[in-house]
Amino acid sequence: MLAEYKNGWEKEDFSLTGESYHTDYSDFTVHYKVPQGYSVFSSVEQDAKEGTNNGTVSMKHIKEFYIAIVFYECGKDSS
Repeated sequence: MLAEYKNGWEKEDFSLTGESYHTDYSDFTVHYKVPQGYSVFSSVEQDAKEGTNNGTVSMKHIKEFYIAIVFYECGKDSS
């Protein structure tokens, strides 16, 4: 998270109560290509099918966007 610049840098310490950042709503588009065996999970409404190693995730008018790239062998039982 970057500090906001308004007549100088406005930096605030992190606070557990309330929002301490000056962020606006944004549109996010992320294009990805990951190695075979990795999956992408994000805060979009519907993630790509497991085992898909490239694609695009997009959300509009949100404050935060989450994306994780994890090693996951599709179809293998971990038990």
